[in-house]
Amino acid sequence: MRRARPECALLRRLQMRATSRYRNVDGIEFNTHRLVQDLTHSGFTVGQAEMVTTAISQIVGISSVNLQDTLVLKTQLVTLEKDWHLQMNALSADLTALRHQLEKLDARFQDDLKRLEAGHRLDFSLEKGRVAAEVSASEKRATDFAARLEASLAAARSELA
Repeated sequence: MRRARPECALLRRLQMRATSRYRNVDGIEFNTHRLVQDLTHSGFTVGQAEMVTTAISQIVGISSVNLQDTLVLKTQLVTLEKDWHLQMNALSADLTALRHQLEKLDARFQDDLKRLEAGHRLDFSLEKGRVAAEVSASEKRATDFAARLEASLAAARSELA
């Protein structure tokens, strides 16, 4: 018994495919019969022409699948664009709210700073008044002491005289 060579079986399969007039490769119409005829007229053997045709149809099929995987439907694009706009509007609203909160915090900070400065000015003023009162009291004690000293000296002079 003779076994069929694998190349012959492959050629028969390719001949069956190549004899169809048009071949639909993932939505692309492809005239395989015409291509085989053109290749045989150019000097290819029928087997070579069918192999080239099969290879080209597979390449076209793979390329179209890859292209379809990377393409986006217009409805999907519109949906993505709407989602993007919604997200941008939400982010814009969030940004506006954050700016408003920042302005409120800044105003609160400025108010607290003014109150702190006013408190320090009041403390300095009170301290200045206290120091002035102490100086005045010290001057009065010094004046009283000088007056008592003068009185004691005058009394001592009068006793000596």
